[in-house]
Amino acid sequence: YTTRSYQFSIVPGLSSHGRMNPQVTNGVSINLLGGYSGGTNVFEVGTFFNIDKKHVKYGQVAGIFNLVGGNLNGIQVASIYNEVADTVHGTQVSGLVNKASEVKGIQVASLYNKAKSISGLQIGLINVTEGLQGTSIGLINLSKGKRSKYNVGFILRLPRSQRI
Repeated sequence: YTTRSYQFSIVPGLSSHGRMNPQVTNGVSINLLGGYSGGTNVFEVGTFFNIDKKHVKYGQVAGIFNLVGGNLNGIQVASIYNEVADTVHGTQVSGLVNKASEVKGIQVASLYNKAKSISGLQIGLINVTEGLQGTSIGLINLSKGKRSKYNVGFILRLPRSQRI
């Protein structure tokens, strides 16, 4: 793995780093249609999508979706879908769906938010978590673990033995 100050790509594989993209962490990544890289340290923007194998720091914006295989530290914005495989330290904002393993911050989506655990705020039509230590605002809030006293909307608390 190596680090470069920038990347410009049209689509994955057709970029300034060629087929080495998954092994390069970029400072700034500009993706005309979409891009795939090892990670981003400052900011990434893609007309349609951004995919990062490891982490993203500070900002990621895409026209359709963002996928991060590690942690997100900062803000992630997409018109349809955001997913972080590990921890979000910051904010996820999407037009439809946000997913993360753990959120320490905020998830905002018009339709659906899901996090294994959240310390912060979820705002969406449907909010799902196994462990909530914060606030969920939505029509349906599903929580398996410890319930926060700050929930707005219909709340359904499931027994610990059931999976969400």
